[in-house]
Formats: sequence, structure tokens, C-alpha cells
Amino acid sequence: MVGDPDGRVRFKLDRIAPLNGFAAHNAHDALGDVEATIHIARQIGHRAPVLWTELLANRDKAQVQASLATFQPMALVERFGGGPPRPTIGCFCGTSASNPNQAAFFDLDAADPADLLAADDAAVFAAVDVTPKVIRAFSMDLHRFRSGQVLMLGGPLFEGHGGFPAEG
Repeated sequence: MVGDPDGRVRFKLDRIAPLNGFAAHNAHDALGDVEATIHIARQIGHRAPVLWTELLANRDKAQVQASLATFQPMALVERFGGGPPRPTIGCFCGTSASNPNQAAFFDLDAADPADLLAADDAAVFAAVDVTPKVIRAFSMDLHRFRSGQVLMLGGPLFEGHGGFPAEG
């Protein structure tokens, strides 16, 4: 993450590429952007291979659906606007009846799932509509999935790191 003069976090390629060893970036040149992106991708693959493997698995909708269908706790990592990525620790809790690509994700920090197990439809709909979200919706359509990634909590990626991926 790179801050601007106002202290806001920025994820601009022309700022993060040099910080990751790619000094030849020609900002806003198509080929330069591609080369810098490939360099950053290789850095992620080298420095965080388990994370890289999980991110690549998110390219395959069937893999995402299989991961969600385990109903195991995981992190849904989203980024809104210019803000930093934000993980929501939770679990899959179903899909939309009208759109099977629209998944529902229960935020385990926002509420106790036991409270909704025997709830009526009105209480479940309220959990979707309340702020902060108890149940958040996200799209499994790959072209819309760029803002969110599903990462499994178990295994070496999260061990010993308070539920968040290890850095570097």
C-alpha cells in the first residue's frame, strides 16, 4: 500500500511497481503496464505462493462454488473504492433463488449464526438489509468477482496470523 500526500492509501501500478523492484515502469504505456503487472504477479507468486495459488483458484467459478459448498469459515476479501482490502470472516450461507451466481456470505463477527438458524424469512431479509451487513451478497460471475476473493482460513496461509494472510 502506498499513501498519497493526503495520507490516503493508493494501489496505483506506477507507485507499487517501483516499491516491488520494477523500476522501468513507463506509467500509462500499455506495454509498460503489462510488464509491471506481470512483475507484481511474479512477486506475489514468489513471496506468497499459497496466497497466489488460492487467488488463481478464484478464476474458476466451479472451484469457488466447491470452496463455498464446504460451509467452512473463510475470508471474503473485498475492496471498495480507493480503500484498502477488507476481509470479512464468515461462511457461505446460500445463493439467490433467482440468480445462482449471487452468493450470500454470513459475517461471523457481526452476529451469531445460531440466532438465524430458526429465524423466519423476515429476520433473514433484515440480516441482509441491516448496516453493518450480517449477510452480504457477492457475485460469483468472474467478470464481477474482481472486487472480492474467497480465501480458505485453514492451512498454512492463515496459521499463526490471527486469521489474516501472512505477509512477505
